[in-house]
Amino acid sequence: MIPVRPLRSEGVEQVLALVVASADVATAGGNTAGQAAGWNRRAFEDILEHSEQGSCLIAEQDDAEHDGVVTGFACFRVTATEAELLNLAVLPLVRRQGTGSRLLKHVLQEVARRGAEHIFLEARESNVAAWRLYERFGFQPVGRRRGFYTQPAGDAVLLRCDVRTPVRGGDTRMTGCKKSDWQQGGVCGNCGGGSVMVPDMMGMTDKSRGFELGVDRGMGGELPFYCVSVMKFSILSFATFGFYELFWFYKNWTLVKARSAPDIRPFWRALFSVLFCYSFANTVKSAAGSVNLYQKFNPVSIAALYALLIYLTRLPDPYWMVSLFSFVPLVPLVREIRTVHETIRPGFESAIGWGGWSYATLATGGTLTALAVMSTFAPPSRVLRQSEIPPSYQVTLVEAGVLEPNERIEFFYSAGLYSILEDGNLLTENRVVSYETLDGELYVYSSTYPEIQDFDVEYSESFFDDTVLFISMVSGEEFSLILSAEDGRDKEFVSELQSRLSASRSP
Repeated sequence: MIPVRPLRSEGVEQVLALVVASADVATAGGNTAGQAAGWNRRAFEDILEHSEQGSCLIAEQDDAEHDGVVTGFACFRVTATEAELLNLAVLPLVRRQGTGSRLLKHVLQEVARRGAEHIFLEARESNVAAWRLYERFGFQPVGRRRGFYTQPAGDAVLLRCDVRTPVRGGDTRMTGCKKSDWQQGGVCGNCGGGSVMVPDMMGMTDKSRGFELGVDRGMGGELPFYCVSVMKFSILSFATFGFYELFWFYKNWTLVKARSAPDIRPFWRALFSVLFCYSFANTVKSAAGSVNLYQKFNPVSIAALYALLIYLTRLPDPYWMVSLFSFVPLVPLVREIRTVHETIRPGFESAIGWGGWSYATLATGGTLTALAVMSTFAPPSRVLRQSEIPPSYQVTLVEAGVLEPNERIEFFYSAGLYSILEDGNLLTENRVVSYETLDGELYVYSSTYPEIQDFDVEYSESFFDDTVLFISMVSGEEFSLILSAEDGRDKEFVSELQSRLSASRSP
């Protein structure tokens, strides 16, 4: 057993010698000797003079050869319900022998006895040994102070541990106690000391609502979700018609399965994301609550809006494009996941950035999306029957001089990419018409049915070919029409032409 007691005035000399002997003593998190200058005789005497606010505990060697030698010290202060660990140092020769743990345990007991609810300290980010010690006692990162250390320069991570005053009848356990044989009543069954509550992961266990992820905080804590930036998530979701959302769901459900739900099937939960969106939103909410984050999103609203936007893919052109924004309801989850990760590992960038696959996905998906959007506003790819022709087409063709004001279109097809005025072929109640725009000028070719001498057809033989209809007029003039073979509408066009031509020749 390593004896620990409060520092008295006669022990200041030994503590000062320990300060000199410790090259990384300056703060609880471990710094270099350059910062140790602040811990001089006057600093320790001030602590002794104001013992109602702070205190300094020392650990002593208890063997026969070195009995009474100070091997470590820990200084702290308490203000109302908050405490701060100012300094913890251990003699280099006796490190890794439990002295630091013994001192820290007594500090936590003492600040709890004085009514503190939280204790804070700064730790150098690169000091792995200090991190392991503090994490073992329940300290968790809550902030960062950039440039806090000098000689050498470095950032400090602010750590916090929630402590509770022992209460009879409560289930409490001494922080850092590794044994399982502990008792109720605010006293540890192993060491007999006052207990300090260790914050536990709080989560949902009802699988219909969410899963408890067992989030571990600190540098070694495993991150529970697949994290990307809001910008990357939004761009790739939009560019891939929402397929990236399915990938994002799959990656997250895979991590949930590994941590707390071995029976779920990530692939099917991603594929039917509309059905399982609510469950995942609750899982994120549960994880956020476990690290004391206030959740501003409502899982019910997220799931409902996401399902609605997915359903809107059934709308006709161009209204279906609203569904391209199905990622929007998921943005609060993406943002909350990143916040949870930042809380678990302050300063660690957990968001997966842009890589080769991301850019390839963006290029491929973006091209397909652009083509889909363009095709929405482009003329249809098949011959339209009279009932399918938008009234706007009739207006446009009349204004361009292709049609007479009261002329009715029976069949229409345009091979134009952006506008029906680029190219068009139509059959009306009175005539057959073909037109095209060349160098900004519109050319119209037409013939009434009595003026047609004959016609010939070259039907499409492959998906990539169009049917070509050749019109020969009595006057000797000729022109052709281009028709899409999709759904056999070219044959309907030709059949209607044959019918009207026959009717025009009947006596």
